[in-house]
Amino acid sequence: MSRVKPVPSLLAAFALLASVAACGAEVDLAKTNFSRSTIPAAESSGGSSGSGVPEGKPVDPAFAPDRLRKVDPCGVIDAEQVAELGEAGAPTATGYDECSVTLRKDGKTSSIKVELGINMLLESKRLTKDVGGLKADQSVNQTFCDHKIMVQEGAYSLGIGVSLRTEAANRCDLSNKAGAAVINRIKSNPPQRNAESGVLAQIDTCTVLDQIALAEVLTNVPSIFPWRLHQCSWRRTDGLSLKINLSVETNPKNAKGSFAPEEVKVDDSLTVYKKYSDTSHPRCEISWPYRTTEGTKAEVVLVEVTNVPNTAGYDACGKAIGVVKALKAKFPKV
Repeated sequence: MSRVKPVPSLLAAFALLASVAACGAEVDLAKTNFSRSTIPAAESSGGSSGSGVPEGKPVDPAFAPDRLRKVDPCGVIDAEQVAELGEAGAPTATGYDECSVTLRKDGKTSSIKVELGINMLLESKRLTKDVGGLKADQSVNQTFCDHKIMVQEGAYSLGIGVSLRTEAANRCDLSNKAGAAVINRIKSNPPQRNAESGVLAQIDTCTVLDQIALAEVLTNVPSIFPWRLHQCSWRRTDGLSLKINLSVETNPKNAKGSFAPEEVKVDDSLTVYKKYSDTSHPRCEISWPYRTTEGTKAEVVLVEVTNVPNTAGYDACGKAIGVVKALKAKFPKV
């Protein structure tokens, strides 16, 4: 990964990450060639270079973001490590990177959840435990024990979360044991996603757009701020920002009630769903159901443009729809 200068200040990083967190949420992948464009070096206060993505150093090549995006999160859970908690049910995937398994014994229910590619900005200062030979943060109370394991250090830090929900007295030992099994499985023989788990799962949201498409929204393209594995934001010093997020969630076309988005037919081949607000500054959220999956779920592309400086005549929704059109041209046709 390209080397870059440090993020300007921890305070700025916290402010941006807080705003990002507040705003978000067929084809054989092994044979699919995604069309990508690397973003050249940009003028920015963040001092990015090369691809512009902040520097991250995987603790092992197996944990590099491009590799983690290929891993099946359900496949890395070894329920045998917590077999004393009961019989394991079928794994349940949530989004691209999360999976959980429920265990039942003697009328009691426990669960284990694994999340790939979690952000580790806060936890990087609390790595007092060892899980599978890697540094980890541990959180515990009477009903759970969680481990967040550092797998990529640097400005773009990533981890793997292992959460065990149980009242068993040895819950932290079990969580540690399960986490070590996850780490070893990813390092030795990581299970790969199947064709149905997500056509867009391997897309790098920070590099999929070219400089021209970004400049159309931001003029002078600022620093890049990746969040986990499937979200990326660009934020100018005056607050004008763009966010792209990929996920598997409820299809926006099925949303009901007062919070349902407005349907917008862009052309015969593209229908998107819009949420607009201007309480303090104009913000437009465009959701595009790229591909229907199971039931009411879909792979959803979310593009958000926020006009913090309240620039007159700036069409936030028009800019966001323009980004969706650019992404549509890049993504595999389904």
